[in-house]
Amino acid sequence: MTDPANGLADEGLDPASVRTQEDLVRLLNELHTQAGRPSLRTLAKTARDNGDHLAQATVSDMLSGKRMPGMGILVAFVRACGVTGHERLAEWQRAWIRVQRGRPSPKESRRHAIWTTNSRLGVLLVGLIVLAATVTTMAAGRWLHEPLPQPKPTATDRMASKLPSPSPEVSGTPSAKKFKPDAICKWQGDGRCKAKVTADPTGAASDCSGSGTQGSGSCQVRVK
Repeated sequence: MTDPANGLADEGLDPASVRTQEDLVRLLNELHTQAGRPSLRTLAKTARDNGDHLAQATVSDMLSGKRMPGMGILVAFVRACGVTGHERLAEWQRAWIRVQRGRPSPKESRRHAIWTTNSRLGVLLVGLIVLAATVTTMAAGRWLHEPLPQPKPTATDRMASKLPSPSPEVSGTPSAKKFKPDAICKWQGDGRCKAKVTADPTGAASDCSGSGTQGSGSCQVRVK
């Protein structure tokens, strides 16, 4: 596993165990630690001395797992950390190939992103439908318990309400001005049946006339 020509920079590390990008990131960080954790500037300078190009920002993204490095970046980083043996470099390259093969293609990534977006939209749509149904049910229940609105009175209704109520007829008489016999009409001292007809709805004074026995103190009458 160890090539004497590489100065034992990656001793104890096993690139053959790498299967995922997470595995590769972990192993690259271990290699960086075993190399003495050189700064990004030092790594970039060493890469230039080796004839490679290694941007500091690219190395930072690679070690943090933000970006999958290209094979050239991987080789430049491993060489800058002291791995120089051809066989060891080949093992790191094979590790990169395995990770790259296990990653979804750009087309699959786009399909997955679309599926995820559609799933979220579907969940949101279902939530909105449930909310709308709940609001509709609550509104319908409140409407059923509310009293029906009363129609506004028309001009005819308002005029009718201002008219005087008809006077009730006195029981047993043929007209509205008739009143109950023997109620208030009495024989007077002059022999006439006369009284103030307070039973008359108009409250007016009227003469009483009719027949009967004067001594009886009352007479059968009706308003003249």
